[in-house]
Amino acid sequence: MRLWDLRHVNESDYRETLYGFSAAMKAVWDHQHPADCSKAKFLISPGHAAGFGSQYHVEGSFLAIAMNLDRVLIAHPVFPSSWQFENPHCQTKEKKYTNFDCYYEPYSSCTIQDVMSAYDPSSTSTST
Repeated sequence: MRLWDLRHVNESDYRETLYGFSAAMKAVWDHQHPADCSKAKFLISPGHAAGFGSQYHVEGSFLAIAMNLDRVLIAHPVFPSSWQFENPHCQTKEKKYTNFDCYYEPYSSCTIQDVMSAYDPSSTSTST
């Protein structure tokens, strides 16, 4: 017998999960998928040149920082270390992956194009 039971039954779909997991995943999902990407603020992950597990750990830290800053985390289009993506699974005829989109769904419904379109150099004023 365990000292405490960390599992609970999720009444909505009757699957066992860790306590709080469903609520945490919903919070992350809602944060990373805003209704209007043009109104969102972003944090672009710079990536982390290290081992596979270390990269995921660091990306999780970036997600925590982004959520604390009320910014949507976007993966950099090209990670600094690409050995994880140089394999037949990530390099197909249809798509050449250069970040973790090869293994998981994209971090957000917003894209790097949404980030770039938010920056309009013609709207900035410069004093001369």
